[in-house]
Amino acid sequence: CFDTKQVINYGGIFSYCTNLKKVDISSFDTSNATNFNSFFAACNKLEKIDVSNFNTENVTTMYNMFSGCSIRCISLKIPQIILNLKGIIQ
Repeated sequence: CFDTKQVINYGGIFSYCTNLKKVDISSFDTSNATNFNSFFAACNKLEKIDVSNFNTENVTTMYNMFSGCSIRCISLKIPQIILNLKGIIQ
């Protein structure tokens, strides 16, 4: 289990993990996060991810968050203050 309470920048944390099929991130505390840029970018084998418990209240950018993934369904709260959703899913 990771202590992620103080993490602000999740940019690219799993990007280019090309063999990643699934990952349990249900314990991630994202309450202080502001950047989700390229979080899972180019994880082309990733088909399913549960981010429904993510606290996105302070997130301002999700640029390319899931770009290049094979995800079929995503449940994610998008805050009203979001500044950049460009390419969130491509």
